[in-house]
Amino acid sequence: MAGDKCTYCGAEVKNYNSIMMQSEDGYTKVCLHCYNKDMAESVGIDYDHIELQPILLKDMDGNEHKFEFTVQLMGDQLVLKTHEDTQDDVCAYEFSMIGDYEDSLFSLFASLYERMVNTLNTKHMYKDTETGRWHVQTGDGGEDVVRGRIEADMDSDDSIETPLIVVDGKKIPWEEFGRMLMPFEGFNFKLQIYDPSDEMD
Repeated sequence: MAGDKCTYCGAEVKNYNSIMMQSEDGYTKVCLHCYNKDMAESVGIDYDHIELQPILLKDMDGNEHKFEFTVQLMGDQLVLKTHEDTQDDVCAYEFSMIGDYEDSLFSLFASLYERMVNTLNTKHMYKDTETGRWHVQTGDGGEDVVRGRIEADMDSDDSIETPLIVVDGKKIPWEEFGRMLMPFEGFNFKLQIYDPSDEMD
């Protein structure tokens, strides 16, 4: 992910660790350290910004995933986010949690970390080695449940209208996801949408 400089402090900042703010000249990039400082002053609270270092986690297959973190103050709420560091425009894994600014950041991190570990050790689909196609994990190895994230398919001719599904950290085009459901033709299903900070049961 490309970087740039914070308009306020001039520090080099990565895109994921900054925010675009409206100004007289349009939009300007501000690092989250400066943004959080301004937010704390505007709502009248004491807040010390803490930068969390990247971590490496392994999934159930032993593959390593590098995660980077951001901490953003939203009024009196603290938003902790993490994403897998990839070269792709669509991050493989993303997680977020919201807590009160007075709560310990490390307590929030511990809860988020637990969610990350649980997710990395859960599989919702498997790949057929002969056909190269993905299938929903069922039976003893699965729950007949698919949990994932909805993104825009930027490779589609109509990215505004065509979703991309991210499951188990892998991008599944909408057409492919539909094909994965065809073995369940005639079955009923339940589609439930969650906020990114909510834990999916």
